[in-house]
Amino acid sequence: MPPVPSKRSVRVWLLAALLLLVLSVDAAETFGAKIEPGTRECISEMIEAGGTLGFNFRVTDGGAFDIDVEINTTFTPPVEKMEDVSRWQFNNFFAARRDMVVSKRLNSWYRVSEGSHSYLAPSVTTTKHGLPEEITVCFDNTFSTVSPKWVSFTFLKRDVLEVDADALDRVEAAMERRLHDIGTFMFNLTMDMNQIGLEGNADRARADAVSKGIVLGLVFDAGIMVVMIVYQYYFITRFLSRMRPTDNIKVAAK
Repeated sequence: MPPVPSKRSVRVWLLAALLLLVLSVDAAETFGAKIEPGTRECISEMIEAGGTLGFNFRVTDGGAFDIDVEINTTFTPPVEKMEDVSRWQFNNFFAARRDMVVSKRLNSWYRVSEGSHSYLAPSVTTTKHGLPEEITVCFDNTFSTVSPKWVSFTFLKRDVLEVDADALDRVEAAMERRLHDIGTFMFNLTMDMNQIGLEGNADRARADAVSKGIVLGLVFDAGIMVVMIVYQYYFITRFLSRMRPTDNIKVAAK
């Protein structure tokens, strides 16, 4: 009968595993891009086998705050057996399979101001080769002929947590499942927080645009007032200058 782990050892193992799980989620970094009218720009990100990639985007300025977005994955098709991977270097048939890649569309958005997507790459046990996938996101502003679009977006990656299932007893297996559930919750929570952050940035950008418009409107109104004052002053002084000779003639006639 295997020894039962003590409560202290279980807590230490739980804290260590939780720390490892937190570190396995890469910190999200917000990027920005200006998509010129009539153009299309793409950004690529690599993801390991079994890893998870989260993607958020939001249009912060430009036109009607809308854009077309497409997200694709490029990967090597799975092989039947892991033994086939060792033949890639020695057999032309298997080498051709190694170099063959397939692209698949994961999601697409049309005329939207924001969006979010999460993708879980197949694990090594599924593909049998464990090669990474390339995720490509394309921002398309070809439908616009005048207005550029400013887009903020984030990538959040969560690597697969490698654990030897044969080396775990029942208590550790239950803890591992619980940690995996906590990691999934944390990943989804981080995705939501990033989306809220992008919304805040977009709201600030719109508020700045509105405030700039108000300031420009006030400056324009002030300019019109100055022009009207100068116009009235000019014609009043001109009218008064013409009235003075007439008054002098009347006085002389008397």
